Amino acid sequence: METSLADRVVVITGGSSGIGRATARAFGRERSRVALTYRTNLKGAKSCAEEVETAGGTAITLPFDGAALTCSSTVPAAVTGTRRGAAGSRT
Repeated sequence: METSLADRVVVITGGSSGIGRATARAFGRERSRVALTYRTNLKGAKSCAEEVETAGGTAITLPFDGAALTCSSTVPAAVTGTRRGAAGSRT
């Protein structure tokens, strides 16, 4: 059974600060492909994406407002964008 997180796609909501940021860095250390969503803190999300990549993963940032609840389009876009971003960051 494969248990490696390398190259796995991970979508983290609230990745610009707090628990989301810490989780994103942990997945970066595992060489995962991380999509960081943020509502208003683009600067924090970009900073976190840099940390993910420094740790060995790849990352993209995507705006997401859970209050608007457009998950039906935003989450699939996050996964697709993360898969395409395997060659590097598109923050």
